[in-house]
Parts: sequence; C-alpha cells; structure tokens
Amino acid sequence: MKKLKVLGIGFACALLLSACDSSDNNVTVSSSTAPEQSEVVESTVAEPKEEKEKTSEVGKRSNPVKLGETATFDTTYYNNDGDPLDANLSITLSNVIRGQEALDYLMAANEFNAAPPEGQEWVIVDVALVVNKGDADVPYYEMGIFTPISSSGEEVSQAEYPSFANGEAFGNVDLYEGANTTGKFGFLTKIDDETILEYTGADFNTSVFFSLK
Repeated sequence: MKKLKVLGIGFACALLLSACDSSDNNVTVSSSTAPEQSEVVESTVAEPKEEKEKTSEVGKRSNPVKLGETATFDTTYYNNDGDPLDANLSITLSNVIRGQEALDYLMAANEFNAAPPEGQEWVIVDVALVVNKGDADVPYYEMGIFTPISSSGEEVSQAEYPSFANGEAFGNVDLYEGANTTGKFGFLTKIDDETILEYTGADFNTSVFFSLK
C-alpha cells in the first residue's frame, strides 16, 4: 500500500508540468466568533472600491489566513492508477507557542529534541484538518508538512523537525471523506520573526498561507 501511495505521489509530481497555477485557489474563511454588526457595516460600506481591488485574495502570502480562522478550499489527490480525485479541506491553526516555552514543551515530549541554533527559536502550532469532500474508498493522505516562510519572503530552512509525544504530531495519516485529524506542527525560525506557514495540498499545486497571529 505504501509503495502504491509513493507511486501516486510521484505521478502527481509529474502532472505539475501541466497543472494550473495555484493562484486559482478559491479559499473561504470562517471564524468561531462572529463580528459585531457595526463592524460588518463599516467594512462593506466604508471601504473604497479602489482599496478592494488592491486587497489580495485571502490565503495568499500577502493576505494569509489569520490564526484561529478556518480556511476552506478545494484541492486534488490521486488514486493508485493516477486518476485525479476532487477534495475539499478545512484547516484551522491555533495555540501558537514559541521561544523558551516551546523548547520546554519539546524537551518534556522527547528528551532528544535539540535546542535551537543561535539566533533561532522553536515554534509550535496546533493544526486541525477536516476532509469535507473526498472519496469513500480512496483516502486523502495528509503528509502534515507546512513550509515556514520568513517575513522577508524566503523559505526557512529546517535542519530538523522536532519530535512530539506519541499521537501528538500532525499528519502522516489516511483520511476518508468526512474524517478529521488534529495535531501539532513544530519548526525553527528566526527569533521574533513574523514567519507564516504555507500549506501545500496533495496535488503539490494548491498553496494556502496561514498567519501565526
């Protein structure tokens, strides 16, 4: 099964050469706390038309999904024959800890976790994912990898990823339609940098950016 899954992923990579640009993603955002009515009126009436045109789509790097909000979007994955399957996912990031608090958490989870290199710090975030639409017989394989993007725009290279206690790490799980999963994702970044996270779907073409604040 794992070999077939790897072959499916490899096939998906090959399809990237002819895939549509990820800018076509249609991301909708919901929040657990509804805004007050006065705030809604102000944002829909007072905002100039020109200002609306300058605002990028939610989920883009210039307009990432805010911490605690839920991003819902379409993506594609593949069966063992390489046939595309439509999927719709919802992802929510919450409960960010970083610095000494994150290091203390990681050391308690696994004594072999290392202290961050000089000038960097560990960051840990909770992730919740729901497969709203998928296939009843072919699971969506969630790899659980986000890409940290620094405030200056480059990918933050990871010397290693942290280890969590059993069952705590996000990802590496098969999810059928209607299933959900939660877990923690940890990474290194420059101290106090406003790093954001890029989620890439199983088609390797769907990208959604998330803020950590």
